[in-house]
Amino acid sequence: MNDKSNIAYFGSTPIEDCERRFMASGHRVTPSHQRVDLLSDNCAPPHPDILAAINQASGHFYRSYGADEITAKAADQIRSIFDSDCSVFFVATGVAANGLSLAAICPPHRSIICHRNAHVVKDECGAVPFFAGGATLHMVDGANLKISPERVLNAVKSRTDIHFQKPAAITFTQATEAGTVYSKNELSHLRKISKENGLYIHVDGARLANAAAFFGISPKEMIDCSGVDILTLGGSKNGIPFGEAIVIFNPVLRQEFGYRIKQSGHLISRVWMISTAWFAALEDNLWINNAQRANAAASYLAKRLGEIPEISVPFPVQSNLVLISGSEILLSRIARDLPWASYPFIINGMLRFACSWCTTASEIDAVTAAILAIIEDHKEKDLG
Repeated sequence: MNDKSNIAYFGSTPIEDCERRFMASGHRVTPSHQRVDLLSDNCAPPHPDILAAINQASGHFYRSYGADEITAKAADQIRSIFDSDCSVFFVATGVAANGLSLAAICPPHRSIICHRNAHVVKDECGAVPFFAGGATLHMVDGANLKISPERVLNAVKSRTDIHFQKPAAITFTQATEAGTVYSKNELSHLRKISKENGLYIHVDGARLANAAAFFGISPKEMIDCSGVDILTLGGSKNGIPFGEAIVIFNPVLRQEFGYRIKQSGHLISRVWMISTAWFAALEDNLWINNAQRANAAASYLAKRLGEIPEISVPFPVQSNLVLISGSEILLSRIARDLPWASYPFIINGMLRFACSWCTTASEIDAVTAAILAIIEDHKEKDLG
């Protein structure tokens, strides 16, 4: 039996309404390509409005290393979004942003609590202990790839002796690597635990816009209920060519953070290229609109895949990612025949599809048809 109970809603809107809005949307821009790329949202082209802004800015001279007026304006935009006197730094990659952020909140002799399937564990080549000079990641479990508050408490209380790296911080991903989203109650619970136990909170917000779009709330409200000290704000998965923002809310952590960036080799000379992209993405709420379209595409994809009896959707679809499970032979054939549309997930026995700001309904229909053809082609064989 195919369990369709995890085909979730897009915000508070039923998936049928989401599908209608997605299919009827006239604000989609479809790049011209022959195949349907759902391998990663990193693979999607930059949004044309953002490229146009960079192109327009490129005809001028600017002060280097972030001392230019565009960077100042983009940082002010981010402060306005969060209604906070936060410090904002732009770096080239999400791995650098996470590593620099976590090094700022965890000394070498302490540890950082995270989910065992978090990006900082599975996909950053040991960058966190590298940046943090010996700090380690204390991995815990939790359903739907969200860290369990109870497991966090256990991690904090388990040992406090001198032979053990005591936790100094919590890091979690919003939306998670499985595309699930922490609820406001879950965020508030983690905030309470962190404050009661003197832990900093870092959020890997590579897909924060998708999480905000799912909730239908402002990014400020989401951050406020989390009690976040430092945030990695992602753009490269959401229409920006490259470059992430580090947003520091805790004044204690702001001191000399720029020196940390410089020493690590991540202070690029033309910061204005990143900040121009961010300024364009934040203008007229483009970054949230992009995330809404990607989320809507994922909801439609989940519905189409959920209609296939041989496939299950094991996680709630709450952002732009859809994971599927099925027999090993079926998943291996999908991965082999559609390498541009699916990605072997960090949990064995699953494939991931990543929708982007420019994914269209016709592309999703094409992927679904291709999967159905694979199943039909091998129906005479045992698919498990």
